[in-house]
Amino acid sequence: MDTECKGDRVCDAGQCVSPPSASAPMVEQPYASEVPPVAPAPAPPVEEKPIKQDTTRRSKPLMVGGIVTTAMTPVALIAAYIFALEKTLCDVDNSTGTYSGSGSYTYPQNDCTKYETPMYVSLAAAASFVAVGVPMIVIGAKSVPVNPTATQEAAISPWFTPTAAGLSLRLKM
Repeated sequence: MDTECKGDRVCDAGQCVSPPSASAPMVEQPYASEVPPVAPAPAPPVEEKPIKQDTTRRSKPLMVGGIVTTAMTPVALIAAYIFALEKTLCDVDNSTGTYSGSGSYTYPQNDCTKYETPMYVSLAAAASFVAVGVPMIVIGAKSVPVNPTATQEAAISPWFTPTAAGLSLRLKM
């Protein structure tokens, strides 16, 4: 809004004010080409939020089976320990004789090798329980998307050359 001001007064933002004094030196403004360029401030980094997909376990029964199988390992190790202890006690019995009273000792002849087979079978079972159970847990517990068909794709495409032809299978998983 422009207002009519009396005398030397001038209108500034709708109000009458005295004009600037002539005694104040004029500051020479540099040309636009002389102003050094100023780089704009860098924009703050934008944090991208990852897209959260609904996931589920690959196979709960496989994971539970792996847990149960791995949990049987200590049972097999205890059984192997018991068979090894029985074999040791049998060997001790065979090496110590019993005084017969007539000045001679009698030594029992027990077959201690009968404990070796169950002991080694128990150790092999413990190793196989670990070897089978741990991968079952890892594979079954893996998180997979709820809708796996959205990320999996199979494509069959033909190919031709002057001397041959065939099909190409491409799987995206």
